[in-house]
Amino acid sequence: LYEQRIEQVRERAEAAGYEALVVYADREHFANLTYLTGYDPRFEEALLVLVPGRTPSLLVGNEGMEYSRVSPVRLERVLYQ
Repeated sequence: LYEQRIEQVRERAEAAGYEALVVYADREHFANLTYLTGYDPRFEEALLVLVPGRTPSLLVGNEGMEYSRVSPVRLERVLYQ
C-alpha cells in the first residue's frame, strides 16, 4: 500500500514538472510522511526525499533512526543530525 502511494505521488510530481519531491515532517506535521511510509516522527524532524528511479531516502536524527524501522517501505535511511 505505501509503495503504491509513493509511486502515485512520484507520478503527480513528475506530471507537475518536479525532478524531486521532499516531504517534511515533525511531531505536529506528520500526516504526509505517515501516509507515504507508515513512519511517524515522534521524537524529531524527518525528511523523505523522492527522486524518480531511486530508492526513497528517509533522513532522520539519532532518536528516529531505529524507530524508522517500523516502516514496511524499502527506504535508504540516512542519519542526519
